[in-house]
Amino acid sequence: MVLRIPFTKGVLNSFKVGTPYRNTFRSSTINFNRMKRAGLFLCFSLLFFFTFAQKNLQQISGHVFLDANGNGIFDRGEKGLKGIPVSNGDTIVTTSRSGEFSLFVDSTSSIFPILPANLQSTGSSIGNANFGYSGGANKSGNFSFGVEKTKRKSKFKMGAIGDVQVSDIQETGYANNSVMSELALRTDIDFNIFLGDLVNENVEDLATLKQMLEKLPAKSWTVAGNHDRDKTEGSQQQTFNSLFGAADYAFNYGDVHFIVLNNVFPKGKRGYEGRFTARQLRFVKNDLALVSDNKLVVIAQHIPMVVVKNKDEILSLLEKRAQVLIFSGHTHRVSRHYLNSNIMEIVAGASSGNWWTGERDWQGIPSALMQCGSPRNYFLIQFNKSDYLFQFKGVGLDSSQQMTIWVDDQDSVDRYVPMLQELEEGIVVANIYAGSEETQVRMQVDNGEWILMQKADLVDPNVARNVEFNSLDAYPTSFSRKAALRRSVSPHLWQGKLPPNLLGKIHVLTVEASEAGGFYVCGRKVFSVNQGIQE
Repeated sequence: MVLRIPFTKGVLNSFKVGTPYRNTFRSSTINFNRMKRAGLFLCFSLLFFFTFAQKNLQQISGHVFLDANGNGIFDRGEKGLKGIPVSNGDTIVTTSRSGEFSLFVDSTSSIFPILPANLQSTGSSIGNANFGYSGGANKSGNFSFGVEKTKRKSKFKMGAIGDVQVSDIQETGYANNSVMSELALRTDIDFNIFLGDLVNENVEDLATLKQMLEKLPAKSWTVAGNHDRDKTEGSQQQTFNSLFGAADYAFNYGDVHFIVLNNVFPKGKRGYEGRFTARQLRFVKNDLALVSDNKLVVIAQHIPMVVVKNKDEILSLLEKRAQVLIFSGHTHRVSRHYLNSNIMEIVAGASSGNWWTGERDWQGIPSALMQCGSPRNYFLIQFNKSDYLFQFKGVGLDSSQQMTIWVDDQDSVDRYVPMLQELEEGIVVANIYAGSEETQVRMQVDNGEWILMQKADLVDPNVARNVEFNSLDAYPTSFSRKAALRRSVSPHLWQGKLPPNLLGKIHVLTVEASEAGGFYVCGRKVFSVNQGIQE
């Protein structure tokens, strides 16, 4: 008889029914065929017993089963599923022949199955809301997960939506009347991932956000943000996990493997920082051990990886993967970063824009222009097996709107904006919303020669105009809130200069932006060159 006891640093981590998958913990194999080893077994047993008591661990069990009637309850006659990975956010075990599993958890643990692409959870249309939370209402120690069969898709589309971040009923209305209404009309999206900061400090509003997401036609998954935390000592995910089941989890869709992580942790009395815990790193390592190296891995988190304190630790776990795509939110700016030859990060901006501030439009919704000069937005990603294409989508804008183009001397108001008057005469500034350091941008006037544009460290012209109007008290107007904009450069601006001899005619300016990996967007602007615009 052989008993395998996984542990780390002497702390009992898990015991389960079924066959173990990968575990990064050291394992001691104790063979009891010889009586002389009985004393060793007793020592381990006593050690684990006292550690268990000290850590307030609880052994939980449950089943993963085909939920024939869709009620989420493991009823008599329903079939348990063998070989399904189940995790406590650290260890991963697999279900037995009857679909049973067993794990040890503490009061902050979430329990979730990592379903193959041909299965999905029954219950809430928010995927992780169907997971178990040991600090929630389920105190029985029995966690069972109903699933149903679904068609596996090699081609699918998802939405990556950053920072809805509503703080009151007014801002909830802004979200419902803009991004939520737009998503409610979309039938081409298979699921959405909301990248954290669903609310703005008022965690009691998370229940309302949950209802909003459940009204969307597509399934949703949620990420925990720094504004979604309880401001208490110890675990700050009590409210989030009680409503959404888990902040760390994984799932499969099509040929893609998704890992969702909470990377927001307290720092000092009031602060926070972006980092990953040893427990999360073990989970990622254990999870990736089940995923072939050539499969596309997508990581969703809140704080961008480029500023995460210990990012090198998780990037080292990803270095041998064929391709990794990372989504994050948090900054209320759009940016893209190549973290390695195989790893790209999309910082997805915010569907709330610059925190629901700025002048109201004709529908009463704040313009909320972001500091980078991008409008309120989300991203669409089209997957085809292990390949993907991404697209910026401005909320309420046509999908072709991928940039703004500013041409000197087109608006008489700009002469009152010092930041714009400092620019050289005849300058063109293109804001490529989804551009990166690798983007090549060129422009063409009418059918003339193509002119290479240069990356520019500038304040976006529309932001510059808003900053100046704020300083002149022209903004905000009545019933609007002052936009929180400042003199800060955008990460995705390019500039070029108009060719000579354009005076007195109407012209069409074409701007193209591309990258070797397949990124391509195009924009056009009709303009004229005048001797001077009359007031």
